Amino acid sequence: MKRCAPILKTTECSPDLREWIPSTFANFLREREHLSKQCDGDDPVVLYRGHTDNNWLLDCTLVRSVLQHSHQRWNGYPRPLQFHTQMVDILLAKFGRFWRPSHEAVEKESTHGLDPWYELMKKFQQYAEHDTDPKGTFLVDWTLDSDIALYFATYDGRGDFRRARQTPGAVWVCDPVPTGNVHQTTKLQDLLALMRGDDFRLKAERTLPLILHPPKQTEMLRATNQKPVYFSQMDFRCDLADSWCSVESTTQSAVFRKLILKESLLRDSIEHLQRHGGTEERVYPE
Repeated sequence: MKRCAPILKTTECSPDLREWIPSTFANFLREREHLSKQCDGDDPVVLYRGHTDNNWLLDCTLVRSVLQHSHQRWNGYPRPLQFHTQMVDILLAKFGRFWRPSHEAVEKESTHGLDPWYELMKKFQQYAEHDTDPKGTFLVDWTLDSDIALYFATYDGRGDFRRARQTPGAVWVCDPVPTGNVHQTTKLQDLLALMRGDDFRLKAERTLPLILHPPKQTEMLRATNQKPVYFSQMDFRCDLADSWCSVESTTQSAVFRKLILKESLLRDSIEHLQRHGGTEERVYPE
């Protein structure tokens, strides 16, 4: 992504140009389109992620769950190496000791070329109601559909508990090209094996976020509609944005930008989603 400034003079932005605050919803859409056109490559891949609270970090659900229930306060940021080691141990205990792929999923690895460990984590990402404490995986889901991200920046909860947000939301826009060759082609089981090594677990080496998007996957209706692409959070001392900032310091390109959806834009956002099929039935079809 080119290191661009907002296209509109009325859009406020942070000094480092990473956070933009459009003044109206129409301007929000224009800036979102503007960013999508700055991404690198002849056929660029633009990824989006929505947060109902613009203060949220780009942490995976497992990190958020552990921080929420931990008696130990990790007030410093970036978080210490001790926290990274603790998170690796929790992740490997959950996926290996307490949860493993089913026999059917393992069989499909040889018959259909599926990645059974990826399928297990994908299930928890898409169907969190089947997950157990501590909730989550080390995956952070993004989407190829900008309006899916806008939905998650607008609404919180589902069904009777769904509410339009009460705080400024955010839509993150990511161009993974400047991060290099991070598309993981080996099986997730091999990635978990790497994380067991002391260089990763105790020294936090080789921790750039990786894209996990196998060419062959089990069809899940929610995933079909939400069009997810997953990044693995590899360095638990910092969120994805902080990891990418270190990449940006060594290149002329940008990896991400963050569009703030102000409270005053909420009504227009809801109307836009209704006009373009951004309904709960589409996002959660089952």
